[in-house]
Amino acid sequence: MSDDRTTRSVYLVALDTENKDPVELFKSPPGEAGEFFWLSGDLAAYLNGTSLYSFRTSVHAQDLKQTKLFSFPTGISAGGLKYEHETGHLAFTAQVWEHGNGSFETVEHWNEEFEGRGNTGQVYDELFIR
Repeated sequence: MSDDRTTRSVYLVALDTENKDPVELFKSPPGEAGEFFWLSGDLAAYLNGTSLYSFRTSVHAQDLKQTKLFSFPTGISAGGLKYEHETGHLAFTAQVWEHGNGSFETVEHWNEEFEGRGNTGQVYDELFIR
């Protein structure tokens, strides 16, 4: 029986050489290794769930070493990551709860409250008749 799983592969192509064959840097499950961006000339980063990883790129890649930079708090779904090399700042978007005062630390709590809210439907004794 064949292995019917989807994987996401990360490739690098050197555009300044004659050989334009892509080099596979690594593979991951589809839900991992998203939001790629450059940190510097040969240093790239990607978001894996709530953790941000970096790795050196090379068209001669072998035994790629990935370094975990940091993790967002649980419940934060960061996206739209943009890195400013000059200042070293990382900008991102994230959904937070307004009644949690926009705090990252309260997102997990309010997510659990929302999931455990119980019934969300309304019951009407009479139907509206047109």
